[in-house]
Amino acid sequence: MEDRDRIHSEIDFFGRPDEHGPAVAAWLRSVNLAMFEPMVNRLQRAIGPPVEIEPHDFYREGTWYVQLSTATLRGSLSFYRYSPENLQKVIRKLGDGRLARVRLSVLEMMGGPGEAETLNVEVWFDSVEFPDWANSVLVQGPTSRPVVDLAKLAARELRAATGYVTLGGGSKVESSYEKAAGVGFADGLRFARENVRGAYWGTVLSKWHVEALGGVERIQSTAPCAVVEVLASAPSPLLWLQATIHFASFGHPQRLALRDYLGPVLPKRRPLPTGARPELGSVPVEAPVRPTRSTVGAGEPPARRALEVEHIGEYGPEVPFTLRFSRPPTDLEREALESTVLEWYDEWSAPDMEGVSFMSEVDFDEDDDDEGSTAKWWIDFGAAPEGALTDLLSRLDRAAVGDLPVAGLTLGSRLIG
Repeated sequence: MEDRDRIHSEIDFFGRPDEHGPAVAAWLRSVNLAMFEPMVNRLQRAIGPPVEIEPHDFYREGTWYVQLSTATLRGSLSFYRYSPENLQKVIRKLGDGRLARVRLSVLEMMGGPGEAETLNVEVWFDSVEFPDWANSVLVQGPTSRPVVDLAKLAARELRAATGYVTLGGGSKVESSYEKAAGVGFADGLRFARENVRGAYWGTVLSKWHVEALGGVERIQSTAPCAVVEVLASAPSPLLWLQATIHFASFGHPQRLALRDYLGPVLPKRRPLPTGARPELGSVPVEAPVRPTRSTVGAGEPPARRALEVEHIGEYGPEVPFTLRFSRPPTDLEREALESTVLEWYDEWSAPDMEGVSFMSEVDFDEDDDDEGSTAKWWIDFGAAPEGALTDLLSRLDRAAVGDLPVAGLTLGSRLIG
């Protein structure tokens, strides 16, 4: 599917899982009925049941799969084999405020039938780890009216700070407008009440945006938009601006007019606050060194060394990873590694396929006679920039690996290439 045929919809809101969990669960039920279930049924009629695919034959023609994954409030990750029952289980946990992240995906492999489509739905409660960041719900999929209706439903029910719908792109990490403005990493989520994410085909305005643009009535009379819909009234107004009736008529002149009109609330560069995470691409060229527990003496600072990385065979964008342990990791240590790898993937993957394309789940093996206790996973780096791998090595070394009994990391496999 061409990128221009895909919608990216994102609604950003502030709150906690216990506050917004029920509303997000209700929204996810609506997504399931409007888009996910019909797509799964259509694919099953066209292709048959989803296929379990190993990394090395990921591009086998005519195959597809459904992925359902969750992360708990304390960071552990679970993957479910899709079934209506498992999806309802996830929705119940979300409604109870027990989940921080949910990802639901239907993915078509290359060469599948023309009917096959790709749909990705995500729920992010960033407030669990970063209280000053907005949470998000996202839908990335085929152009269809339900995506727009579901975005407006989420904006109303979640009392959105902002949100947008665009054709052919979009990113939860930072929008193209934020990048162009030099906005610091994740400031779009931090200042969502003050600034919109960009001048997109569909835009959600909340109270502060409405005030900055002169109020509801002024916006209704002056906005260069085909649709100005009031989603919620005063004292906390919520508006939906839609530049044109159809995506096809949203051309360069309409983009410029909308950008000029939204100028007072477009992303603005701000200094990063103390302790903020660096922008992607600002990681060091080499992975930093880490402390090792074995060298921590009485009152002496720990010695430090870089993560030992071994390269085996030849590999292209598809890279197998094997992390070797000196002893089997505990459940908490496994969760720490899974959380670190997942956070990296979430930040470097992109719906327009200009980032990391795919990552398998982490498989822990304690019965491998050749390599001892290991964690294995596989990544298709796609069109990701060179800094993606450097950043992953840096995170493994700094965040998770610093607390794990790691013996080394291998990139590549004797079974591939």
